[in-house]
Amino acid sequence: MLPHFTRQVSDLLLHDRLAVWTAYDYANYLNGSLADTVYTAYGALGKQSAVCQGYAMAYMYLLDRVGIESDYCASDTLNHGWNIVYIAGKSYHVDVTWDDPVWDMTGRVLHDNFLRSTQGIFATGHDAYDYNTAPTDTTYDSYYWQSSSTAFQLTGGKLYYIDQTTDTINRAEGTNIEQIHSVWDKWYVASGYYKGFAKLSSAGNVLLYSVADSVWMLHPEDQVATCVYEPDLPDGSYTSIYGFKYEKGYLVCDLYHDPNYGRDITPYQAKEPFALEESAIYIVTFQNWDGTVLSKKAYSYGDTVKAPKDPTRETDGAYVYLFSGWDKEVTACTGDAIYTAT
Repeated sequence: MLPHFTRQVSDLLLHDRLAVWTAYDYANYLNGSLADTVYTAYGALGKQSAVCQGYAMAYMYLLDRVGIESDYCASDTLNHGWNIVYIAGKSYHVDVTWDDPVWDMTGRVLHDNFLRSTQGIFATGHDAYDYNTAPTDTTYDSYYWQSSSTAFQLTGGKLYYIDQTTDTINRAEGTNIEQIHSVWDKWYVASGYYKGFAKLSSAGNVLLYSVADSVWMLHPEDQVATCVYEPDLPDGSYTSIYGFKYEKGYLVCDLYHDPNYGRDITPYQAKEPFALEESAIYIVTFQNWDGTVLSKKAYSYGDTVKAPKDPTRETDGAYVYLFSGWDKEVTACTGDAIYTAT
């Protein structure tokens, strides 16, 4: 069995991956021409196209794979279905479909309908009386993940997300939240600008995030950011990055002049190959004789490594100490390294 917090995080990550991977088949829904597969887990996971029942079936399948119990919940009044998930003996509503709003924006995931009580899910628009109302625990009805409209990332065993209210990448460890990096930017439009459209993804041990005109790589432990992609804009209509994700070795960006695109207004989608091995970030640490860290910085392969100023060691009454150098030659970066003062 998974620990309580791990089960909660597993729910969250599966919720987000499913929403990023799958698009609601809204065009065919409006046309009355839905394929049978959109009602199934295969439609959501295999064809990346589903309606609410397909999302719910796929979520149940994924949860079952990690040992988390769930049920299907439906309302005839709303003509809609979602899930009930069980954590530590308590039940909660989760509606992945409504957290993946149409029209699809790459990398967008809401969290308004995640782990809600019946009272909480009713307030988000599930205002009917013909579905399972057993979930009563309100612990997560007002929780930190509701401030994020992009996917959570588990990197280096820690959970990261973008808080759209503060425009920061935050690290969450239990209920402890730490702001680690600003993603504030302006998405200019004719009448002014928008804010809060940064998106978050990850590759290996680094985070990838988009701002209005570029994609950046962030090493979360050292909080060093490097620009890895600035898309070429095909014409004046495509001025900003509104959607972003990293998938199958590509940085995928939705480019448009405002965030209001949909059925008859499609963004230009730019795809840029991204190989982590070629863009790896390495950590070089300099430490004093006793292991005290003097500096810790991120470098790319081949970068010149800069040592900190010469450290000191106080006399202990018997000896006077003079810095004689590092325990090995300081060379250009070829990987993670630790230099110790002697």
